[in-house]
Amino acid sequence: MARSDKNRDAALRVAVRKVKRALKRRIALRRRRRSPAKFVGVTGSSAKSTTVTLLSHVLASQGPTRMQVFYNSYFPVLESMLQLKGDEAFSVNELGAGTEGFGAAAQMIGPDLAIVTMISMEHRSIYKTEDNITREKAQLVEALRPGGIALLNGDDPQAMTMAETAEGRQARVVTFGQGDEVGYRATRIHAAWPDRLSLSLEWAGGTLDLKTQFVGSHFWLPVTAAAAAALELGVPPEVVAERIAGVTPLQSRCDTLHIDGGPNFILDTAKAPARTLSLTLDMLRDARAPFKRFILYGVSDFGGNNRKQYSQIYSAAREVADEVIILGDRAKHARASEEDIAAGRFRSFPDVTSLTRYLKETARPDELILLKASANVHLERAALAFREEVNCWEEKCGRTHPCHDCRALTEGYSPLAARRQRNSSFHPRDPNNPLYQRLES
Repeated sequence: MARSDKNRDAALRVAVRKVKRALKRRIALRRRRRSPAKFVGVTGSSAKSTTVTLLSHVLASQGPTRMQVFYNSYFPVLESMLQLKGDEAFSVNELGAGTEGFGAAAQMIGPDLAIVTMISMEHRSIYKTEDNITREKAQLVEALRPGGIALLNGDDPQAMTMAETAEGRQARVVTFGQGDEVGYRATRIHAAWPDRLSLSLEWAGGTLDLKTQFVGSHFWLPVTAAAAAALELGVPPEVVAERIAGVTPLQSRCDTLHIDGGPNFILDTAKAPARTLSLTLDMLRDARAPFKRFILYGVSDFGGNNRKQYSQIYSAAREVADEVIILGDRAKHARASEEDIAAGRFRSFPDVTSLTRYLKETARPDELILLKASANVHLERAALAFREEVNCWEEKCGRTHPCHDCRALTEGYSPLAARRQRNSSFHPRDPNNPLYQRLES
């Protein structure tokens, strides 16, 4: 085929793709307009997925609820709108920054209630400053329907800058947090392994005691945001408490694994931005266990000197853990003393395979092992190997979803199968796709 023919065919494919996308958008917008559901948009630098999951499970007690979680860019939002059946009572949509089309996705949702969990430098490499991140996420508040509600983190100055935007949309501003002036205030927050998180929520309507299945006190934020949103949408307080108590932690977001006669694992292996490490270490500090290990594989979204960063992390981790393990090439930057190395306070391993072998040789009954990493390195395999035989130790499989339910975990890694799984993970017709999560009580 001549080069001109190839170019013409390529241009035609691009044109057809654009027409299909435009048509899908028109259909999605029409379904959104015709839907009787209350739409909730959730954004923020962290706690989005847990907030969406909690709120969706609470709202499902009141009627069919569409939940779009994890996949949070423009096209997943588009596909979520296309899945609307017209009889939903609620639709809860997660919207993340860092990808093109945030504003267009926000306008497509057109939320009746917008939740902003927090603003931080999780996307430092893209946005450079918190002000840039705030401007991006404020587009969800700008998309509020007149008379809607902006539920903002009242403890976060950046989030509170969106209050003026909400008022300009004739929306009502409601705040949550721990401060004295917020509308929904979290108090008496307690979480210390093995105790799960509990808190009291105080607002003009009274006080609500909430018990959860989360292991870290920092989960007060999504719990409070979800409870406040549900109460604003008319869910009875007793139903809010009952439904929140039944929600389990999301995979790799501090979910737990107990091994009979062996260790307990906390799997914090979805993200590892530098700013969240203090929360992770606080969780370990407060825990009650005969022996504590902290295992880290990589840190993301931090500025400054790599060596200094890892040295500071090790110093902080050493104060709360009996043993600190760092994986990968950057372990050398921890600058552990010879005494700590000799005493077994610090260890390093090149990969997850060697770490797992060591853990199996040294595991102690009832000890607590906290795993911290980004999703792409699949550190959770070190824990899952205690539950079942793991046959996939590929370092770069290309997937960012937890290994818990991946077929390759037990069947073994295959480049072709991995490519197919990566593609199916975002396919709207995959029955396991979160876009298809329609919850009903």
